[in-house]
Amino acid sequence: MNNPWFRLYSRVMTDPKIEVLSFDDQRHFVWVLCMKNEGYIDEIFPSVEAREKMVSRKLGLQGEAFEAAKKRLLDVGLIDKNWQPFRWNDLQFVSDSSKSRTRKYRINKNKPENVTVSERHSDVTVTVQNRTDTDTEQNRTENTPCTTHTASSICPHQEILSLYHEVLHELPRHLDWTGKRASALKARWLEDPNRQTIEWWRGFFEYIRRSDFLMGRVEPTPGRKLFRATLEWIVTKTMFERIREGNYHDGVTA
Repeated sequence: MNNPWFRLYSRVMTDPKIEVLSFDDQRHFVWVLCMKNEGYIDEIFPSVEAREKMVSRKLGLQGEAFEAAKKRLLDVGLIDKNWQPFRWNDLQFVSDSSKSRTRKYRINKNKPENVTVSERHSDVTVTVQNRTDTDTEQNRTENTPCTTHTASSICPHQEILSLYHEVLHELPRHLDWTGKRASALKARWLEDPNRQTIEWWRGFFEYIRRSDFLMGRVEPTPGRKLFRATLEWIVTKTMFERIREGNYHDGVTA
């Protein structure tokens, strides 16, 4: 990338992968992002050892401390074995290039200035100015969080995951939220417009909290392990319906 800067989203504060790291490792990860943006990570090295030596020097870590820091970042799924940060291309846009923005500005400067238009965003009508940004509508939508009071057809996975960790903090944490897990949550979100607000999910999680069985407060029968619900289990279609029907709350429905 030719930019002297890169996108770092505010949701990094509540990202469960970041939250489990120490302050020092959080700094190490940000340094990895800086190295990626500067092109150091993508250089062609004569050997794996040469790359490791470069990263070690940039992080200011040596020996066992360096290896341990790398393992911790690997374990939470922030980097791969070659120090490449996951989802980098999903979060950094071509339109961030200063050349791209300048070109777009020149194209748009001859258009009517400050034309106000009404644009439909999910289920909410908003008023916006003519854009000179080249981000696609998909990029804007995927990175626009659902507000706490607004219904949206875009499932805010990270907000719901963070809310789960906040309200149901005694339950197992999820360090990875992709694939079937994400698909199941998205399906539950889309099934009913009433569920398409953060307030609904907070109420749902607080309802779950009142269940001794789901929270792991019920002693298991001999020979069986103590059960505690996970978000992955909660949002599967069958379990989700059973919870809402009151199967684990003495008949009190959500």
